[in-house]
Amino acid sequence: MRVRGPGFLLAGFTIQAVAGFTTTPPAFLVLAMGLIASFLWFNRTHVGLLIACVGLVANMAAIGSNGGMPVSRSAMARSGTSAIGERDARHTYADDGTRLRFLGDVIPVGGKVLSPGDVLMAAGLIVFLTSLGKRVLVNRG
Repeated sequence: MRVRGPGFLLAGFTIQAVAGFTTTPPAFLVLAMGLIASFLWFNRTHVGLLIACVGLVANMAAIGSNGGMPVSRSAMARSGTSAIGERDARHTYADDGTRLRFLGDVIPVGGKVLSPGDVLMAAGLIVFLTSLGKRVLVNRG
């Protein structure tokens, strides 16, 4: 399997690690996500990675247009989550002025609230990893 643009992936994760995974300012977060999305786009021919890329771009759009990922208070209540953390620079409460609200964290799952982009990213990565696992098993057998 040929992987293209691994530097984009490394740079994106490095920006988040240096800035802090929960305290990354939204502008740096969108930059980091853009780098990771570039990696996914360059590798979109691998099963599942285009789906993951679409999910990441959806999250970038929601964060970039709102200065943070908008979070639905009602979805938080349904998930049992009480508040956005004080040091959490990545999230903001959704309100009447929220843009692309439907792309925000609106899906309550257990003790978390997810976005449609999160679901797409997870689905794409599961498909990719499953395909990769099958490839490894077939080549070993």
